[in-house]
Amino acid sequence: MDHETRVRVLKQIVDEAVFRLTAGDIALPEAELIVQRVRNQARLLLPDKMQAFDLIYQSRLQRVIDQFIRPKQLD
Repeated sequence: MDHETRVRVLKQIVDEAVFRLTAGDIALPEAELIVQRVRNQARLLLPDKMQAFDLIYQSRLQRVIDQFIRPKQLD
């Protein structure tokens, strides 16, 4: 798989994770597990780009958790 394809696959994985985090009734531990699995997949697809993953996707996933998951935990 070439680099562009791996980046595209990772983007799809992240988009699916964001959908799951925003669409369902997910508890914080499950949300954190989803993010960890995405990170593991990123490491497999682009092991030399984990710093970029953290800057772009990890922060995006964390914002989604902060916006959609944490407020539910307070209810």
